[in-house]
Amino acid sequence: MATRRIPRTTARALFSPECRPQTQPLRFLPSTTQVRTIFELPQLASHTRWSQRGCIAQLKSDPSQPERSIKLYSPAGYKIAWTVHQSHLLYNLNYITMSDNETQTMTPLEIAKRYARDPAQATLFNYASQAHNNHFYFEALSDRPKPLSEFTGLQGNLVRAFGSVENLRNLMRYTAEGIFGCGYVWLVWVRKGTTDNAGEWKVLATYNAGTPYITRRDGGQDRLQGRDMNNQSLKTAGAFGNSSAFVDRGKPLGAPAEVFPVLALSVWQHSFLRDFSVHGKRQFVEAWWECIDWEKVHERTPGVAKENERWEQVRLQ
Repeated sequence: MATRRIPRTTARALFSPECRPQTQPLRFLPSTTQVRTIFELPQLASHTRWSQRGCIAQLKSDPSQPERSIKLYSPAGYKIAWTVHQSHLLYNLNYITMSDNETQTMTPLEIAKRYARDPAQATLFNYASQAHNNHFYFEALSDRPKPLSEFTGLQGNLVRAFGSVENLRNLMRYTAEGIFGCGYVWLVWVRKGTTDNAGEWKVLATYNAGTPYITRRDGGQDRLQGRDMNNQSLKTAGAFGNSSAFVDRGKPLGAPAEVFPVLALSVWQHSFLRDFSVHGKRQFVEAWWECIDWEKVHERTPGVAKENERWEQVRLQ
């Protein structure tokens, strides 16, 4: 996440409630006073092209056939889902952390992990976690995506875990359709226990700004919203009301686990309403699957989850 540092004496004026988000990049201000980190809109590789033409993937499954086009975002849809929404998140994150020395030098992901189990920091967690989640989702999109077939080790491991790539696709689609409201569907590799190579692939759902990350820091889970808390007892909803849940600090959590997300699908309504309308979630998810850049997914995947890559390459030759 790109950041800048400005004098703290200037921060309050820049991020007061009366101030709107900056439309131009902030300049470095010379000063000897104490400075703080400023969260800025990350530059996606295809930002200029998508801003002008939208995210339209050009696919060619058969060399003898012409290319086919899959539209995921129009320029207006992309502007809402990325530029406007992400700018809103980062503006508010800057304002919330304006006087917080502890969080001023942390990334959104670090903030989300740090405050995932702290009900007193609900607003801070929500903006930080959503800023990370939305960026993570957009980073793996491409209008010229690398197909999964080019990464035989990753493909082989996914096939062993889910039975087939089509099964994985359907599982993510059905999970997305089952989310009533806002959330994310994640493809993750989960390391279990203390054995480095003991793990498995899973598809998870998080609601609202929930995070899929589980860390070893305290030997247990952070805020993992694996179910819609509106359907649960209010006694389990935690301090954030009936749409959130927190792990009880006093409850035994079992063996520590570590989650490595490699792919995210946003089913926040602003991600698809502009281009697919209210009834178009399924069409949106199908278009998203065609726009996944599996090179990015492969890059995010831990090495141990691809350890059979060389064997798979030999077997498939």
